[in-house]
Amino acid sequence: MVPPEDDTGYRVVAVRVGTRTTERSDVYLNYRLYGEDHGPATVDYYFWAVEGPEGTIVVDTGFGEEAGRKRGRTLLLHPADASPHLA
Repeated sequence: MVPPEDDTGYRVVAVRVGTRTTERSDVYLNYRLYGEDHGPATVDYYFWAVEGPEGTIVVDTGFGEEAGRKRGRTLLLHPADASPHLA
């Protein structure tokens, strides 16, 4: 998406493409030192696009389906499939 010609600013878009449910101790460094129970934690994964006067730049493409499966992540939307919805 290219902004209107009179727009010289930028727009940053974050698109949620994946998720993973795990334990807090898997997410936070040295979690056992906090003295809190190991409870469930949900981690969401995003990719970012920067839209500006010159066009759109994808900053992070997230992870692929196979890599996500190996890491216990659920791919909700492939980044390439999300690009038409950024407008």
